[in-house]
Amino acid sequence: MKKSSIAMLGAAVVLALASASSMAADAYAAYGTTGLRLGLDQGVGPFVSVRGEFNTMNYSSDFSTNSGNYTGTVKFDTAGLYADFHPFAGAFRLTAGALIGDHSITADGKASNNGTYTINGHSYSASGQSISATANYSSIEPYVGLGFSGVPLLGTRGLTFFADLGVVYAKPSLTMNVSSGLAAQAGQANISAEQQQLQTKADEYKYYPVISAGLGYAF
Repeated sequence: MKKSSIAMLGAAVVLALASASSMAADAYAAYGTTGLRLGLDQGVGPFVSVRGEFNTMNYSSDFSTNSGNYTGTVKFDTAGLYADFHPFAGAFRLTAGALIGDHSITADGKASNNGTYTINGHSYSASGQSISATANYSSIEPYVGLGFSGVPLLGTRGLTFFADLGVVYAKPSLTMNVSSGLAAQAGQANISAEQQQLQTKADEYKYYPVISAGLGYAF
């Protein structure tokens, strides 16, 4: 089953539970390290609730390897499906679930002020040339965490507060694109060494922190 189909199926299950359950539901919006989050939290028992949400983010920042300089862009376009356990039948929760969809980091090489790219510690002319890389992370990323919500289980209606602290595991696979002229200047050994440095950088984010807060409305 395609990842988009899994996400849509999960969202449909949450919506079906919301329409069938007599317990309160909470529609929420939050912002954090996975970007904007829009979701629905539905209580299904005295200690359990389920959530479905969508995350979107497109954030850019400059970074460096041991030798090269890049502009990196982190992208999230994912659906989140979660089961929450409320051990005290209150707002505090323990969560397990997954993010499903597109999570990637792209890196575009930045030329120095003197018009060169640095690859594996060596400088080469950037005139008419380009270097970039893309790290695609797992399309299904397990999540564990804890959080707080004003929801469903409390049986109250109105404005609620929402927060999450957790981590997703996402294994990256990196590909590199180097223009033919630059590849000829640098040679395959230097290109491969630079790619390994970028892979190491991408691996630093395989345990990606999820920190977010927002507001919801219980109904």
